[in-house]
Amino acid sequence: MIKPLLAATLCVVLGVAANLTVPSIAEAGNGNGNGNGNGNGNANSNNGRGQTARELRGANAARNNASNPAGNSMPAKLAVYRQSYLQAAATLDNAQALYNQYQQLATMTDAQIAAAFPSGGYEAAVSAAAVAYNGALSDAQGAQGVMQQSLAALTDGRDLSPAALAELHQMLGL
Repeated sequence: MIKPLLAATLCVVLGVAANLTVPSIAEAGNGNGNGNGNGNGNANSNNGRGQTARELRGANAARNNASNPAGNSMPAKLAVYRQSYLQAAATLDNAQALYNQYQQLATMTDAQIAAAFPSGGYEAAVSAAAVAYNGALSDAQGAQGVMQQSLAALTDGRDLSPAALAELHQMLGL
């Protein structure tokens, strides 16, 4: 599950184009009858996913579960993006937890400080919590950069609309 902060950060970091419009595509089928005659049938349908499918292009390969994707193939790019997304989410969760710890220390009352740190050391604890949070935040930003690069490699540098990005995440189980 994506934390709201991760979702907001993803939108900012990825620079998602909110109003991208792409014409939808129609699926068509032709059939030939056996015997002396030739029967042709054409059918057009649009299940509402044409625009998203067209925008995702090769990333639709996420629908296929390739267990051993080759080098620079689309399944390999999808696997790299999925892993980098999960890593970014984990590092952001860690940064959020460390920030919460810092906030708890920083907002302690004098009575709480006296009870929790009877021998002193409160300032050192707050300082250590701030250093830990800043390190985790730096890690999260680095992981988001890797995720952004893997998404750019996956989409050949194209921005995805929020709907297409959501569809991709759904296909990848994110």
